[in-house]
Amino acid sequence: MFVGLNNMDNSVAILMATYNGESYLAAQLDSIRNQSETNWKLYIRDDGSTDDTAHILERYAEQDSRIVIVHDHRGNVGVKSGFWSLLTSVDATYYFFSDQDDIWLPDKLNKSLSCLRESDLNIPTLVHTNLKPVDATLKPLGGKLYPDAGLDKPNVILASNSVTGCTIGINRILRDAICQDDASSMVMHDWWMGIFAAYIGQIKYISDATILYRQHGNNQVGTDTSIWSRLRRINAYNAEIARVDQSMIQARAFLKQHSRQLSEAQRQLMSVYSNINALSFIQRLRACIRYQFRKQSVLGTISLWNIIMFKNKRLETN
Repeated sequence: MFVGLNNMDNSVAILMATYNGESYLAAQLDSIRNQSETNWKLYIRDDGSTDDTAHILERYAEQDSRIVIVHDHRGNVGVKSGFWSLLTSVDATYYFFSDQDDIWLPDKLNKSLSCLRESDLNIPTLVHTNLKPVDATLKPLGGKLYPDAGLDKPNVILASNSVTGCTIGINRILRDAICQDDASSMVMHDWWMGIFAAYIGQIKYISDATILYRQHGNNQVGTDTSIWSRLRRINAYNAEIARVDQSMIQARAFLKQHSRQLSEAQRQLMSVYSNINALSFIQRLRACIRYQFRKQSVLGTISLWNIIMFKNKRLETN
């Protein structure tokens, strides 16, 4: 049961975690300042940069009172904990997440904010958008990363994160429902929020690309979606097995923290996925067929089922 929010001030918080981002940070800050929606505050936590990032932030904060530098004594905690620290400490009605190296298109914030404002404030809501991959010089790499909204489903999002963190916006009631959760239980903060929204709230998707998603050597998470890249990832069995194992551990932790908010059918689906390695071969096969666990692509789903069905045998022979 969620506490109703009624009338709030419609404040908008943009959260950014930075680390050694001097190469692209200014361009991203400019793109946020140039948004058609102007009523926002940008909260930035630096994770102990050793380059010129801190000076760039100070300069922009002096120029624009909407930019707030958040200081703490936690030191270098990583991108996930950095964002989580901001989310749990900043008070707002709507929250958006920004990487340090992308470019927001002028209507990015307005489109997402309009979608959130059209939603019931008492329903935990996450909106995410398409994005356009570009190289370090902003040259288009072709295509869009996220194809459609059909992947925002409970049987998909457990094994494969369908929401891209730098495109996400959430409302206050979703934030309040998860801000006491343990960040160490999460693979990534955006994935955790996506699971919560898919199971307990709602996910809304905007098919327009709203950001230029810059790909370069220092990205935390890249987006090489070519067929050869997918095949390489599938063939890297140890890494792929680790990713699946992490998703199951995360599902188990989510179930522990939010079980009472789930329906019986949801609890069963999540419980089966998170503990599927303990089942017999036949039971695993039946579970995959019944619950249709899958990833975002056909190749990814084949890889997932292969790991679920044959992981133990392969590990024994390695």
